[in-house]
Amino acid sequence: MTDMFWLGKLGRVEVAAPSVSWPIIGLLLSIGDGFVVAGFALVTFLPFFGVYSAVTDVFQSSGHTRNELILSTLRLWGLRLPLGYGLGVLMHDTSGLWLGMGLSNLFSVVIAFAWFMKGTWTRKIIDN
Repeated sequence: MTDMFWLGKLGRVEVAAPSVSWPIIGLLLSIGDGFVVAGFALVTFLPFFGVYSAVTDVFQSSGHTRNELILSTLRLWGLRLPLGYGLGVLMHDTSGLWLGMGLSNLFSVVIAFAWFMKGTWTRKIIDN
C-alpha cells in the first residue's frame, strides 16, 4: 500500500520517506464517486424539494403551522432516515443513502401536495 519516494541527499546519505499516495488516491476517488452520485441525486430530486418547500410555505403563511410540522417530521424521521439507512445497507454503498434522501423528497411531495389539494389549509385560523 505504500511506496517510497526520494527526498534527496543529506550529505552522503540518500533520504527516502514512505509515501501514502495510494490510500490517498483511493480515498479521493471514492469521494469523487460520492460526489457524482450525490450530484445525480440532487439534480434528479431537487425540483421535488422546491415543490415541497412551496407547499409547506403555503401552510405556514395561512397559519396552519401544524401541517408543516407533521410533514417535516414525517419527511425526515419517517421517510428519510429509514429509506437512507435501508437503501444504504441494501446497496452496500453511500449511493443508497443519497437515493433514500431523494426518494424521501419525492414521497413527501406526493403527501404534501395531496394534503394541499384537500384544501383544509383554507380554513380561517384567526377571526377578525
